[in-house]
Amino acid sequence: MEAEDSTAVGARIAAYLKAHPVIALLALTPGIPEYLSSSSPLNAVIFNPPQFAFQLLANLGLYGSGALLIHDARIRWKKGWASVLLLGSAYGILEEGVALSTLFDPKQGPWGTLASTDTGWA
Repeated sequence: MEAEDSTAVGARIAAYLKAHPVIALLALTPGIPEYLSSSSPLNAVIFNPPQFAFQLLANLGLYGSGALLIHDARIRWKKGWASVLLLGSAYGILEEGVALSTLFDPKQGPWGTLASTDTGWA
């Protein structure tokens, strides 16, 4: 009986997200680039919930705004998925490279000393 309840809840969540694609888009945008690449620590949900909430809001503002702009541009200009990929690439270069300075300073941000080509091996 409990499995049926969880299936019904999952079906209701899926139906809600299909009816509200903007909310689905905003729910996915911080998770894909930040938590799958482990740039933002996912274990902060357990160990430091206020930090996780702050990072989630910051990542939502950072990635969500770009995703909404690209989504809106695709609809207004009546373009296909190739335009989404092109706009997403341009937004990624601007955001990561220019706004976060990782394009011109590879030791900036989350990479730190990992960006160094000097391995220390003689």
